[in-house]
Amino acid sequence: MSEAASICFRINLLLVLLISGIGAFGQCPDSAFMHREWFRIKAQDSSRIKLEKLRTHWLRCRIPQDSIYIELLGELAWQYWQEKNFSATKQFAEAAIQGANRGVPNLKPKHLYFYGAYLVGMNQDQRAQQILQESIRVSRQSNQLEWAAAASYQLSFVQHSSGDYQAALNSATEGVHFARLAKKPHRELVSLYQQAQALVELNRLEEAQVVMTSLLKVTRRHPQLLIWQYYELAADISRKRKDYFTSRAYLRQAQELITPHQTEAQVSLAIVAGLLAENENQPDQARQQYEKALTIAQDPPAKALLYNHLGKLASYQRNYSLALQLIRKGIKSIIPSYDENQPINPTAKVIQSVSRKEYLFTLIKQKASFELLIYKQKPTAQNLAQALATFATADQMVDYMRMSHEATESKLLWRNNTHRLYQQAIEAAFLQQNAPLAFYYLEKSRAVLLNDRLNELSANQKLSPPLAEKELSFRVRQEQLLAQLHQHKPGTPTYTKLFNQWLNQHEAQQTFIESLRKSNPAYFQYRYDNQVPSITTIQQKLLAKDQAFVSYFLGDDAIYAIGITPDKTVLRKLPLTGFNHEADEFLKLCSSPDLRKIEVQQLQKAGYQLYRRLVTPLRLHSSRMIVSLDGAFLPFEAFSNSPTQPNAYLVHQQAFSYTYSARFLLRERPVSSWQKPFLGMAPEQFSASLKQSNLPGSAQSLADIAESIPFAQTKTHQSATKATFLSEAPDFRILQLFTHADAHVSDHTEPVLYFADSALKLSELNINRPFRTQLLVLSACQTGLGTNQTGEGVFSLARGFAALGIPSTVTTLWSVQDQATYTLVEHFYQQLSEGLPQDIALQRAKIQWLNAQEHQLPYYWAALIQIGSTTPIENPSVIPAYAGIAAGVILVIIGLLMYRKRTATTVPHP
Repeated sequence: MSEAASICFRINLLLVLLISGIGAFGQCPDSAFMHREWFRIKAQDSSRIKLEKLRTHWLRCRIPQDSIYIELLGELAWQYWQEKNFSATKQFAEAAIQGANRGVPNLKPKHLYFYGAYLVGMNQDQRAQQILQESIRVSRQSNQLEWAAAASYQLSFVQHSSGDYQAALNSATEGVHFARLAKKPHRELVSLYQQAQALVELNRLEEAQVVMTSLLKVTRRHPQLLIWQYYELAADISRKRKDYFTSRAYLRQAQELITPHQTEAQVSLAIVAGLLAENENQPDQARQQYEKALTIAQDPPAKALLYNHLGKLASYQRNYSLALQLIRKGIKSIIPSYDENQPINPTAKVIQSVSRKEYLFTLIKQKASFELLIYKQKPTAQNLAQALATFATADQMVDYMRMSHEATESKLLWRNNTHRLYQQAIEAAFLQQNAPLAFYYLEKSRAVLLNDRLNELSANQKLSPPLAEKELSFRVRQEQLLAQLHQHKPGTPTYTKLFNQWLNQHEAQQTFIESLRKSNPAYFQYRYDNQVPSITTIQQKLLAKDQAFVSYFLGDDAIYAIGITPDKTVLRKLPLTGFNHEADEFLKLCSSPDLRKIEVQQLQKAGYQLYRRLVTPLRLHSSRMIVSLDGAFLPFEAFSNSPTQPNAYLVHQQAFSYTYSARFLLRERPVSSWQKPFLGMAPEQFSASLKQSNLPGSAQSLADIAESIPFAQTKTHQSATKATFLSEAPDFRILQLFTHADAHVSDHTEPVLYFADSALKLSELNINRPFRTQLLVLSACQTGLGTNQTGEGVFSLARGFAALGIPSTVTTLWSVQDQATYTLVEHFYQQLSEGLPQDIALQRAKIQWLNAQEHQLPYYWAALIQIGSTTPIENPSVIPAYAGIAAGVILVIIGLLMYRKRTATTVPHP
């Protein structure tokens, strides 16, 4: 370009600027003019170029950066977001927040929300949650509840994406609450939608249906908000409820609301239509829906879902190679850098960068399953190795996602969803005859929530006492408020008051936890510890010379068992067919006090069948056995090793103890030699409102036990109250309870333990301080029973106490006979006093009882089992107690001597 042409270009450019809005300013105007120009641009065409020119002139003229300027920054962030210029989006969003912090706090909630939404889109979930929670907090402080509602919705979306569906439900409920207070129906609508989605994932379909009814009512009141997504979700809920007629009706309504240009809507509706066709056993129609949608799908999660559904359809026809190929395409749709033609899996770094991890996890899980099926069709070492590599990736993803879950309900859901994953991983390890790997996956499938709770206790020990107490107080107060909240109807003044109090506690807790993340890294290291002990560790640190550890996993078509002794390991695949019937019949006969002769024979037969199925294939000739079962406990000591000989119970040959997992046994627990020795409680009589029968003789049995234990304390009759237990019990080394319990109560779904005045619920154990108790003996009915959570075990009273850090519990598996139980427990303490391990002490107590009885039905003696550490219990604190008394006496003597000496020197001689 010539010099003349260059000059001409510059003149033309200057003329263009002078003619444009910014150029028309001429000399620097005042703030009022800039405000008018902002509103003019907003009203006409708020294009990003005009906004940039306005901002440039604002800065050049040094006009005060007031609220309008901050609004301008926020609008620029939004414009750059639409253009997918994320670096500029971040720059202007952060500048808007900084400007609000400097002098316009009323704008902070809005811009924090926009910034949080930007972080969600950038897959920065952890930072997004922090910003969105801050937006909710400042929105409430400034009473700008529209932005609190908006931020709650986005927070729910992030939590849903991580699989924390209960937390997502809580946040969506907050969003509905704020939107109604702010009278913003469009905000209420999206939160109701998110609420219904979370309920669907939690399999609470009836509640989801109620929410959808409310949601659709809102859309009818506000026709401008009528959109297809809500009818699509309503159709999917009806499909899952097996109401296919209603599902199709909702689907038709959704299709009528979209246009041919709404490709995203067409894809989503095709997925629901395909699933509906699958449910109605029309696989060809389902495939047509998926393939048609795939030709127009642009959204990566939607494409991932389509490939996943097509892969499953291919697997139904046993075309596992095609199924695997489709799954790889699905992974590539979420991770563009993934090479779908290679068998390798995404790296940990790549996985952590993915936002919608639930989609990727589904694909990885399917990939592992199909690779295992391919190996079964073509058994090669390479195929099996690839399947095991993918199972390892899936297991890694489970840890990533679980660490972001706060709510117990979400964790339980994931335990259920991952049970089949771990079953297949154990099967693959078995096919490779890799016992260490099979044991690893078996432990990863076992009692994870219990391990998490104990991790929290260990983590709290890394905090100073004031911080640990503060952390506990937040949790206690939140659970108390939630319990009160559920007793009131949403929208009432009391509900609103309690809801706001709960929100205040939740926000304060989040702020506190974030401060711990920076100041106490050891706290988080212990809280999220996922290490699994090796077989070598079990052999060296857990097992005595003549002791074995056996763990069982109940799959869909087989039982996998691992037996470990100090010098060998056995891995077996056992038949499952008939097991559940045998176990149910055996427990039913064991828990019956009166059996006819033919029923005694049936009991012996069932016990022998279980012995042959679970014990003999392992060929472990150990006199002591630790049993870790998948699900409910079975009393192995009542198995029979003879099909014909009466009373040939295994208790005569072996001492059995039980555990939730190997990790539970190997946890390091601080032991204080200055604990109080023994607390026994025996209400004997109960408040009339509890409707419990008396337990005559329990107070006397407790007195007999306590007589042989120095400094034992007992609470009987009206002094054996719930409040006394909660306040005093945590400080005692041994706790003995003679009372009633119930694992199946009509008023609620959790086990309860009865005291003289009231009942203690399982959930109430979690809000009290950790116990320093070494042994808890629950001499009550059904304390080992409760709800069996797939992949997690039975949520019983015994487990509830284990979650408080109690390493050993003696509990019951059915309603027990009072006098037999008193005698057994007295024998147990006699054996303990000789320094025996707890499992051997209980075995000898049972044998002692059997030798004195003519009728030896398991009902009377086999219900008591020992769970946890079998370490001998030292004669409780005799030396420390005497030492304390002696020290006190010495101090008194020294004090008297000093007093006499001082008196002698101050009194004048006559």
